[in-house]
Amino acid sequence: MAKDIPFKFYPPSNPDFGSGCYRRRLRLIAQDGLLTGELEDCNHAFKVSIEHDENLITAVFGEAIRHPLSTCPGALSKLQSFVGLRLDNSIADFFQTINARQNCTHLYDLTLSTIGHYQRVLSEPELAQVIIDITIPDAVDGKSDASYQLNGKEILRWSIKNWKIEAPGELQGKPLRRGFIGWVSEHYADNYDLLEAALQTQKGHLVSVAREYDMNALAGTQPGKLYDATGVCHAHQPDIFHQAVQLNTQRDFTDTPEQLLRFIPEIPDL
Repeated sequence: MAKDIPFKFYPPSNPDFGSGCYRRRLRLIAQDGLLTGELEDCNHAFKVSIEHDENLITAVFGEAIRHPLSTCPGALSKLQSFVGLRLDNSIADFFQTINARQNCTHLYDLTLSTIGHYQRVLSEPELAQVIIDITIPDAVDGKSDASYQLNGKEILRWSIKNWKIEAPGELQGKPLRRGFIGWVSEHYADNYDLLEAALQTQKGHLVSVAREYDMNALAGTQPGKLYDATGVCHAHQPDIFHQAVQLNTQRDFTDTPEQLLRFIPEIPDL
């Protein structure tokens, strides 16, 4: 968790930080008229189903299984903004049409990945089902590596320090915060798989920094009393944030990647 978040006090440190890694796994499946997506990482577990007529999105259903704040499931209704939009819209088109900040960041990104999977399967039918893995070892002195694998094959690797890419060389100095969407959409405009990999890896890095803290120690507290809402997602909108309660849902998959997407029941709330 970045120190620039204005906490009035910080949660306890994670005693295992420095010896583990962040893991995120997605499963995307394309069937006739139906696309499904599943995502799980240390703090989140979501599912989405998208019905379509091969041109337009006709229905969207989401499921919030594990999430850090009690108000996160309220973002499920926001998915209806996708209904009626074209399947072949670009990622930039969706960002321009639907306000990502009014949505759950990770459910929104999962929905985009699931929709984009349709275009992947049109050109590569053998990839009707894919497994995506993002792995980010705990940062040392602000530096870590991030890798993205598609069905076990690595297609992207970044070396990152203090929210900027250090390697590969052609991306040196590129930011992972403000300005990210602009440069990444341009750089990977002609390669959907790499654009998808970049977007998911950036979000993985964003979540990975939470491993530095024991967020479960805050379970039952109201985060609105710990820091100010920033409006970065549905649950952090000022009119919603004051209602939120922190949940006991942080898990560590460092040594158990096989448990990802099994959606093992969360630890009971305190």
